[in-house]
Amino acid sequence: MKKFIFVLDNIYELNSGTEFSVMNRYKLFKKFNLNTIIVTLKYNTSLHLNMCKYQIDKNDLINMYDFFQKVTNQKKSSKKLRFSETIDKNHYKINYVNGNYSNITKMGKLCSKVNIFPGTFGEMGVVEHYDNFGNISSKDIWDSRGFKSKTQYMHPNGRLGHEYLYDINSKPVLEITHMNKDNDLPTMFKLLDYHGRDYRFDTELELFTFFLSELSKQNDCVIINDMAYLADSVGNTSGALAKYHYLHFNHIENPENNDAIQGNIKSFLAPVFNNAFKYNGLIVNTEKQKDDLKSRFPKLNVISIYDNSLFDELLPPMSLKVKNNLTYMGMISPNENIDQIIQIVKNVKKYVPDICLNIAGYSNDNEYENKLKNDVKNLNLENNVKFLGYLTDEEKKRLLIDTKIMLQTSYSEGLGDSMLEALPYGIVNIAYNVNYGANEIIKNGYNGYLIDINHVNQMGIRISKLLQDKKLFNEMSINSINSGKKFNYINVFNQWKKLIHPFLTSK
Repeated sequence: MKKFIFVLDNIYELNSGTEFSVMNRYKLFKKFNLNTIIVTLKYNTSLHLNMCKYQIDKNDLINMYDFFQKVTNQKKSSKKLRFSETIDKNHYKINYVNGNYSNITKMGKLCSKVNIFPGTFGEMGVVEHYDNFGNISSKDIWDSRGFKSKTQYMHPNGRLGHEYLYDINSKPVLEITHMNKDNDLPTMFKLLDYHGRDYRFDTELELFTFFLSELSKQNDCVIINDMAYLADSVGNTSGALAKYHYLHFNHIENPENNDAIQGNIKSFLAPVFNNAFKYNGLIVNTEKQKDDLKSRFPKLNVISIYDNSLFDELLPPMSLKVKNNLTYMGMISPNENIDQIIQIVKNVKKYVPDICLNIAGYSNDNEYENKLKNDVKNLNLENNVKFLGYLTDEEKKRLLIDTKIMLQTSYSEGLGDSMLEALPYGIVNIAYNVNYGANEIIKNGYNGYLIDINHVNQMGIRISKLLQDKKLFNEMSINSINSGKKFNYINVFNQWKKLIHPFLTSK
């Protein structure tokens, strides 16, 4: 059976739009009974906790380190510190300090510190071992599934030296070397006794290429890479039936210039375009981006498929939307220009005193988040702006049910996950008119408004009108629901079918 492999670097506790897009595609392909797995690069002892949280079957995710450690399908086993066989209680004493860690002593002398695995009660996490001078000499790192996964050994100055990763029987299967330099970047990866021989790699990305090639030997697979920095590594993979790269982003450095054909390519996307011809095609969200890239790179095979789809939702009655709630949902970053939304709320409050802006998402810039909170305080908007943090699926649904308007002020968007999710809830989208997502979702004046970049007064006028004119809002709200039909999962899968059909029918 053909296998479809989606490549990410990790599944985090708090994920960004790219991870959510891949998980949405995973759900879509599984709904149509396709053999689908997500493959991740990064070492992550919490990975299997995270996959359960996002309802990814344990058989449908393969991490590179798990693969070489032969623990891809390892079941959870509780390993509580107090019952651990790794500590000889005849010679060592466990001294409870608090719920986060305990000390291990021998004849009153501190030997080790056991950090409890986050989110658990008493299960082994990271165990720090001390030398005679009280310095950390090594660390044992435990996986959330209850086994010792890795040991780190330190240089005398405390810098990371060597790492050994183990299989479930504590046999070393991978050695990672760190030179004693100004940084702790690894300088060698060595697979130990892999099918009877050792393999050396200079970088983690070289090891990842080898891993994907090994997977491809075992399966007739089609690989879809979703991470720009992995474009070279995935592109060099051998043995796959086909390889595609999904470009989730606007490719232009300054999209406000609106010159998608001549503008500078974003620097972080350089690996994608430098390796584009190692792939069978480049997938983008919209026909407009496809046409722009084809004009710029005539020989490049570019395919247009939405990177997100809508599954059946229970739509709320319009009568429930009685509060004047606005929502921004996404990363809290300077690139999103959330400070402009706060200024807009200040302006609109003159006409709609009970206006409320909900800001939902995690921050990758604490300084910017603190600035936003200071802006709210200085503008006397504490009762009008709420920072909700990162929301679970159920929390997000409750927020969307109670939201009238979704705002997007980024200069650069792919499809725009939050705008897409807003449609089946009858939420009206208002966004800056940038390439490519906003004008794919919003039909100006029908289901939302497209605003010229940085025209905060124009956006404020549109918001004020919608919140004060109930008839106008209800009309546009119904239009939003109707607009969501083209992003229905069946329609999106039909886009994918055109790409994957040859692989489904081939022998």
